[in-house]
Amino acid sequence: MSLSACLVTSSPSFEDPEQTPPFLIGPTAQPTLHEIFVVDRSGPSEFPFSARVVSEDAGQDVLGRLVLDYGVPLPGPEIPFQEVLDDTIVAASTIDDESRTLTTQWYPTDETLGCHTVTLFASHAFNVDTRCPADPKDFDSLTWTVIVCDSVMAPCCDPTPPPGEPGCADLKCPEVDPTARCDSAQ
Repeated sequence: MSLSACLVTSSPSFEDPEQTPPFLIGPTAQPTLHEIFVVDRSGPSEFPFSARVVSEDAGQDVLGRLVLDYGVPLPGPEIPFQEVLDDTIVAASTIDDESRTLTTQWYPTDETLGCHTVTLFASHAFNVDTRCPADPKDFDSLTWTVIVCDSVMAPCCDPTPPPGEPGCADLKCPEVDPTARCDSAQ
C-alpha cells in the first residue's frame, strides 16, 4: 500500500488587499438618523456625532470630517457646504473590523441658531481646495437634520409636536443645491 503525498517547494504568495471606500453604518449613528436632533445651546457646549466605519484601508487611515449644511455652497470657491466643524482620524484596518467608530464634535455658536444639516464624511484623503474627499469614489457620508436653539432666549421648538400644534414648522432649513456635491466637486 502506498500513500500519495504532495511536496510544496515554495511559499504561496499573497497580494495585499485592494483598498475600498469607507462605509459608514447608518444604524450605528449617534444621534440617530431617524429623528430631528434638537441642540439647546444653553446646555452642553459640545455635541458628538458618530458612526461605525468599515473599509479595507491598505494601511491608510480613515479620515472623518463633519460639515455644516452640505449642499449649500459658499459664495466664491467651489466648496459645497458652509463650514468644516471638526476633523478626526481612525487608524487603518481591514474590511472585517467592525469595531471602529468615527467620532466628531460640534460646538454650535449663536450664528448657527435655526435649522441645519450636519454631515459626517469618511474618506482616505481630503482635497485642500474643495475640502471634499480627494477621490469622489472614496467616501461615504451620513446627514442629520439639526435644530439649534437657546432655551435661555426662547423655548426650543418640539420637532414631534402633538397633532394641531406647530412644533418647528416655522423653521426653514437652508435650501440645498442638488449640484453642490462632493462627488462632483473637483
